Amino acid sequence: DVYRFQNNGHFGVFMVTPRGVILADPINVDVANWVKSEIAARCNNARVVSVLYSHRDWDHASGAAAFPEASIISRIETVKALQPPPANAALEAGNAASDKNQDGLLQLTETSGNQAQNFTAIDRDANGGLSQRELFLAQFGAVILPTETYDTPVKRITLGGKTVEMHHVTSRHASDLS
Repeated sequence: DVYRFQNNGHFGVFMVTPRGVILADPINVDVANWVKSEIAARCNNARVVSVLYSHRDWDHASGAAAFPEASIISRIETVKALQPPPANAALEAGNAASDKNQDGLLQLTETSGNQAQNFTAIDRDANGGLSQRELFLAQFGAVILPTETYDTPVKRITLGGKTVEMHHVTSRHASDLS
């Protein structure tokens, strides 16, 4: 009753119960919509009741929008980590190092890769420079905030007589990792 799905180097899992599905790490909206259709086709139209975030990263949690009826469960730290910085926030270290003219924004000539390719879309205020808030929203804007949080070492989610346990793990990767 437990299934794993993959998108590039990222994995998610779901468990089918008589009362619905518990899904962990929906990855992104395209993958989540595919998983939703596969669950419907293979699991007698079972609905996803709970979406679990192992941590806040967009490449694990962006897909929850595909399950608007589900509760979203994560560590309490996830909510804080998903709050966008204020409009006037300074660039974070990695971005600040690219700010050659030191104006607190990244211009197109100071970007590369995805930032350069998506510059116009990321530049929400169309001022020709990317702020830390715009960079944050480009990365985390599609992640829906959890509807249920926990701060205990273990969170148990029971549905249809089956239980999933989320264990908080101390990690350098993410403070909210479970």
